Order: sequence, then C-alpha cells, then structure tokens
Amino acid sequence: FTLGGGSTLEVAQALGADTKISFMTGSELVVDHAASFGQSVGTSNYAGSLLQDFAGGSTIDIKDFGFGGLNMSYTKGTGLLQLSNSGPQVATLDFQNSSLGAGTFHFSGDGGSGVLITHS
Repeated sequence: FTLGGGSTLEVAQALGADTKISFMTGSELVVDHAASFGQSVGTSNYAGSLLQDFAGGSTIDIKDFGFGGLNMSYTKGTGLLQLSNSGPQVATLDFQNSSLGAGTFHFSGDGGSGVLITHS
C-alpha cells in the first residue's frame, strides 16, 4: 500500500508478514488493535507489515494502546520499534531502516485511548 499525502488507512488486523506500507507526506496509519498488527507482537520474533518512508509529517495512531507508562525500544539493526506501557500492553512496528532517515521517534497521546507516533 502507498498512503498518499494527507490520506488515512485504518487497519483492524494485519497478520501477514508480506505487506508493505509506504507513507507520503502527511499520511496516517491507524491501527485499531496493536495485538493484531503482526505475529509474535512484543517479541524479537515479530513478523508483520514493513513500514517504509515514515517521515515528512506522517503519523501512526495505535488506538487501543494506553499512553500511561509508555516505554519504547528501537533496534536499528532489525528495524523493530517495541512499545510497552503500564497496561501492560505491547506493540511492535517494523520499519525499513534505509527509508527512515535521520531523526528520532516521538510519542504523544492521541486525545483518546491511544498513542500517536511520529518521526523527525
């Protein structure tokens, strides 16, 4: 999938590991259920959608993931961003390092019951 500038893709479940999602400036991916976005979520054996070109004002909103006590770990070698909170909930996102560019991940509450992720 390629998310056009200013577009939003909402995903309830994505268990496959062969899906690639590319972001254009200002696009948004909404994940309804962190536990159903890939296989082996929260582990180093995670297999899920590969996220490409995540920058330029793009966002990821994980809807069912509380912001309280948020911890994150990003491993550049694997491209895995592991999230946990005081819930205790876990989420994993797989980024293509070569298209991520310089910068860091930023997190905030999404104004509801989720967490909003950006990179700059």
